[in-house]
Amino acid sequence: MQRGLRPWSPSRLGAALLACAAVAAGCASMGTPKSLPAGATEAQVVAAMGKVTGRYKFSDGGFRLEFARGPQGRETWMVDFDAAGRMIDSEQVMDLWHLSRITPGLTIEDVLVRVGHPGSIKPIPRQQLSIWNYRYPTN
Repeated sequence: MQRGLRPWSPSRLGAALLACAAVAAGCASMGTPKSLPAGATEAQVVAAMGKVTGRYKFSDGGFRLEFARGPQGRETWMVDFDAAGRMIDSEQVMDLWHLSRITPGLTIEDVLVRVGHPGSIKPIPRQQLSIWNYRYPTN
């Protein structure tokens, strides 16, 4: 055996396996809203999806939760709830179809409700503009 290398003791091996299981469980807990039952509560959705990255209110009393995942929100789920707080719809919005519907004249709030927060924002002070960058999976 080389100097400085020791065989794994049962306690060190057990600790390493436990750490790997905890990481795998953490990744597995980040499900999709498609796996939730119709009418799931906000608490159930948040428990399954993880951190909420945006919350948007609708005029009818319902609301939308944004769940951005991956580097710079490469996968972004929007989950809609009715006024009673029950899930009614969900969709993954980081795709060309959703992004191509962002047109000049929309307000910041309109864009956020449709596709969520950008992965990055580049200010252009001289023109008083900002460029919002979204990353999405492509072929």
